[in-house]
Amino acid sequence: MRIQYFKTRARAIIAAAVLVGMVPTFAGGCFGTFQLTEKVYDFNRTISHDKWIQWFAFLVFAIVPIYLISFGVDLVLANSVEFWGGRNPITAYGPNGEILTATPVSDGMVRLEITDAKGSKHTLLLVREAESIAAFSTSGSVLARVADVNGKPAIVGGLLAREP
Repeated sequence: MRIQYFKTRARAIIAAAVLVGMVPTFAGGCFGTFQLTEKVYDFNRTISHDKWIQWFAFLVFAIVPIYLISFGVDLVLANSVEFWGGRNPITAYGPNGEILTATPVSDGMVRLEITDAKGSKHTLLLVREAESIAAFSTSGSVLARVADVNGKPAIVGGLLAREP
């Protein structure tokens, strides 16, 4: 009797593991872009250029269940909102149809990708400095440096600070 119970329980555990393992396969055809999960994956890619460090980070994210949590939030919340409302809450949208995606590059750096309403992509790199935040173009030019001036944010340097 005990052997029969063990076999039945083992089969149930194996069946549950197979079903859980198949969820990502089936979820690929779901409605939605899974942007939060993609952002976690992109963050993992920016940790280091060394594939072994990325692999170790992947293991940590899988064991700590960062990937599982982001996938669950995408599956239940973000993709449902995107499906019913037409917009994913993880992405920022501008008033004229712009789409803004922010990806952490390293501590104090964020890559902003802005897609305008016509589909043209523009990329900026925001860097936190001691007293300001600087926006760099892809060529390395300082577009703007924003700092606190009398309690309000103001452009204090860069190409945008110049008068035409």
